[in-house]
Amino acid sequence: MRQIIDFLSFTAGMVVTIVGSLYQSIAGLLPASLWIGVAALVVVLVLYSRLSSRIEDVEMTLVQLDAKLDTILSRLARPRDGNPSDRSRR
Repeated sequence: MRQIIDFLSFTAGMVVTIVGSLYQSIAGLLPASLWIGVAALVVVLVLYSRLSSRIEDVEMTLVQLDAKLDTILSRLARPRDGNPSDRSRR
């Protein structure tokens, strides 16, 4: 277990170091307003993807409800016989 924790901490440290180095080398090239715009764009894209996922869930729920409604309506639309023995079979 200790080896796994050491490996994960080493990997996380390495990733943080690489990302920090890249950020320092790129940050000086671009103005702060551009970085704010990029951050805003990332937030908008994340929110859009979550919203589209929720919309797909709602659409799927509506399709399922429509199918259930069709089933209920088809059962109500069936003609009933006056024969009481048919009701005992149900």
